[in-house]
Amino acid sequence: MNSFGLLSPISQMDTNCKAFIESHGLQDEYKNFSVKQNTLKSRVKNLSHPNNAWRNFVDDSDVVENVCGYLDECYDCLLEETSNRKLFEQMIGPKGSQNWKEFQFLVISELKNSGCFNQLENKDIFDDDFRDSASGCDEVVQDVAFKLMKKMFL
Repeated sequence: MNSFGLLSPISQMDTNCKAFIESHGLQDEYKNFSVKQNTLKSRVKNLSHPNNAWRNFVDDSDVVENVCGYLDECYDCLLEETSNRKLFEQMIGPKGSQNWKEFQFLVISELKNSGCFNQLENKDIFDDDFRDSASGCDEVVQDVAFKLMKKMFL
């Protein structure tokens, strides 16, 4: 809280992120991380999966970079879509900020949990690194980002 008894933008982001994480059952994926720990890629690698398939996929592909690139490209669309631009700027921050990286992590988590990386019947093979935007993966990333943003601002 600041001197006026209000939550700071970062505290508000933490509160909204925590509520989102709890409402979507992402506690296991998130519990060992803080915004300032590790790089985004190493955090993504550590999202829970029964074996090393996810970790190997993240290591062997540019999936994190590709998804983050699409998110950076749609940043202005996200900003325009919000009804409270000032709150968005405070909570999600500018591109490259810790809050923006946290939002990117949440988007990747949601993509993984919803099977967007073409997790096959085997459940141990991921084959879509979101490299080719012709397949519509940029729209998928943007849709998930919009969905998360709307839930965070409710």
